Amino acid sequence: MAADDELEQALRAPLPWQTDGLGIKGPQPATVPSPSTDVNRRSDQPVGSVNRPFEPDPEPSAASTVTQTPTATDNNNFGFKMISAGRNDVVFIDGYVNGVLPDGMGNDDFTLTFGGDGYKAWVEVTYDPVTLAITSRTINQGPTIPDSTLGDAYLLLGDVSIEGGVLTPRNAQCGDINIAFVYGAVNGAPALFLLSQLDDPQLVT
Repeated sequence: MAADDELEQALRAPLPWQTDGLGIKGPQPATVPSPSTDVNRRSDQPVGSVNRPFEPDPEPSAASTVTQTPTATDNNNFGFKMISAGRNDVVFIDGYVNGVLPDGMGNDDFTLTFGGDGYKAWVEVTYDPVTLAITSRTINQGPTIPDSTLGDAYLLLGDVSIEGGVLTPRNAQCGDINIAFVYGAVNGAPALFLLSQLDDPQLVT
């Protein structure tokens, strides 16, 4: 017999599982045992995972009945800021005029007593009319601010409102003050003007 015929005959011969009546799966047990049931396992827990005792969700903690009011802190301090300090009193934060503190300032506690509702506060700057050098700086108050004159300049800091015994300061100046003097002319005559960041140039002569 040729080799090709032997190979063809071997391939055509039935395999044992085709003739033993048991099929490709082989012998099977009479019954298949049902898997054990674990009452502690959740239905969605995979088989073979670690079993842990059932633990109910903790009771929610009681809501706090304490009401906390945040403390409002005003850190927005600036030169010459006015702060109410009583029925008619105002405390000023230190401010500089051309780099120098006015008389009485130095500890952020300069206090001024106002005469009534609508009264104004100002810084008075005196200077030498010849050299234009500043000679003094003082803070005062009154119903109206005086007009600047030669040798004496007045710069508004703010005013106060007093209603029902409550004083409310209103700042017109926020920050340090810098002033300068310039020569000019009015109607052809020499004149001196006061310059500041607060107002338009003021004629002082």
